[in-house]
Amino acid sequence: MRIPSLRKSSLKVMVLVTVFTLLVAACSGDDPTPTQPAATATPTATLAPGVPTPTPAPPTATPTRAPTATPVPNLEELAREHFSGKTITVLVGYGAGGGQDNNARKTAKYLGKYIPGNPRVIVQNKDGADNLLAGQAAWARKSDGLTMVLINNVRTQNQAISGQPEPGFNLFEATYLGNVQISTPGTSATLCARGDVATNWAELLAAAADAGRPLRAGVYRAGSWGAILPKYFDIPVKPVPGFTGTASIMQGIDQSELEVLVDACTFDQISRLRPEWIEDGSIIKPIVNYQGLDLAPAAPMYEGAGWDYPPTLDEVMDLTDFQARLLAVAKDMGSLVTHPWVIKGDTPDFIQQTLIKALEDVTKDTGFIADMAVVTRIAGYTPGTDYARYRDGVADAAAGDLAQAVRDFAGIVD
Repeated sequence: MRIPSLRKSSLKVMVLVTVFTLLVAACSGDDPTPTQPAATATPTATLAPGVPTPTPAPPTATPTRAPTATPVPNLEELAREHFSGKTITVLVGYGAGGGQDNNARKTAKYLGKYIPGNPRVIVQNKDGADNLLAGQAAWARKSDGLTMVLINNVRTQNQAISGQPEPGFNLFEATYLGNVQISTPGTSATLCARGDVATNWAELLAAAADAGRPLRAGVYRAGSWGAILPKYFDIPVKPVPGFTGTASIMQGIDQSELEVLVDACTFDQISRLRPEWIEDGSIIKPIVNYQGLDLAPAAPMYEGAGWDYPPTLDEVMDLTDFQARLLAVAKDMGSLVTHPWVIKGDTPDFIQQTLIKALEDVTKDTGFIADMAVVTRIAGYTPGTDYARYRDGVADAAAGDLAQAVRDFAGIVD
């Protein structure tokens, strides 16, 4: 069947209109939801046989800002703030002019320079009860490092042996800061006599026999050699109490009040306090070196005075086993240089560390070294830990059959 020509023409027109409409729609930008292009897949690489698969790199972490720390003042800053404008008081347990007083005053001259804030440093003498009153006075004050006290080793001995603190003064809760001097070579405890009383051991025994009594020896504390020599070694000396220190005992010799020296006849004491005794070798005479230490370093004193080295105790008498052991313990107890510096143990740590460092720094000061040499002392830092070990050693020694003798040496009265 044939299709009419008109119908063929109409069909062509409709097809053209439809195509034209579709092209206009495709080019128009009015479609609110345009079709997104399809994503192109990333081709996967194919590894050669035998090549390991690489490990993917970890994701890069986002940097986190560290919190800001609160500034902490260092030790020097804390010390400067604490000590600026303050005054440190150094308490001395004996009279002016003695060994402990001399130690304190020469140190005080330099100490403030080595403490941040440069506090003023003064010395006060509070003599009595063999240093105990000074210790009690220090313990009655605040734990702020503004009060320091020098103590005699006998205070440590007493508390170590008894196992108990003394009233108002507890060295078990103390901080030993150390000492600014070291032992002087040639310093050995020696019994000396006035030259007009005796010049050797035999004459000493004869002088006591002629007098019908023990010879008078000045002491400024209970115990020590003045207590054990007559009681345990039968040496005819009698301790006379009431003296405030080495200087006052030597004055007693000069005034003929005393006849012998027990605790004050050493190289450093005589050359410092009585150099005229060396220039005139007849005023006193060394009788026996009872501590038994080497006197060779003290040769200048002995040669200058024209003295002979005195014999040791075991050279002038036959010692029993008990006496030999007691002598060894007493020798050890007297070997550590005395007068350490002490503060209360609950003082803040930064103050303790500041004072320890300052004392050690003082011992390196050329001016201080020279000042100490003038009085025949050797500047040098003795650590406070030495005194803590000393305390423990004394406690161990006060055991067995030596217990009472050690207590007597320490001056402990039951």
